[in-house]
Formats: sequence, C-alpha cells, structure tokens
Amino acid sequence: MGPEERSRRRKRQIQAEAIPDIVAKALINDEENGYSVLSFSLEDMVYSVVMEEGMMKSCTCQDFRWNAIACKHIYLLARMQKSIQVFEGKLLTYLYIHCLTYLS
Repeated sequence: MGPEERSRRRKRQIQAEAIPDIVAKALINDEENGYSVLSFSLEDMVYSVVMEEGMMKSCTCQDFRWNAIACKHIYLLARMQKSIQVFEGKLLTYLYIHCLTYLS
C-alpha cells in the first residue's frame, strides 16, 4: 500500500472516529449477513456492510463501490464492534460480487 492509499484510508478512519459513540450506536443495526449503517450525511440513506468469517468484506456506499477499499462505514463498525476486523487489502466491489453470484 502506497502513501496515497494510506492517506485515503486514514481520512476515512478520522471521519468514523469523529462520530460520538452515542450517535454511532444509533447509526448501526444488526442484519442477517452483516450490518446496516445509516449515512453520516444523507437523511434516509442506509448502507449494507457484508460480513464473512468475522471480517467486513463490502459496503453498498459509493465510496466503496468506486475505490474497493474500506470506507468510513466499515471503520465505524470496526470501532463499535471490537470483534470485527477490517480487511485492509483491495476488496471485491459490490458490483463484481453480484456479477460473480449471477454467473455461478
């Protein structure tokens, strides 16, 4: 991982850390295969974070779809759910995952 990508990841972590715990708890809901996280800035927008073997694999937000790296929603979950790990490599994008599912 180069310095530019490290910087982008750190920016996302800082955004997630800026949310107070009491607000963060209200933004997160348990789902069958992961969590739903309310948008930090858009009213009525909910993103799905998919879990696999205790590790976050994807998020339905635009940032994750375009960059395929952990987004602020994933970092917020990691902060609030200590048993969850953030996958730090390049992740499969939501669209790619669904294409693979459709083809199989």
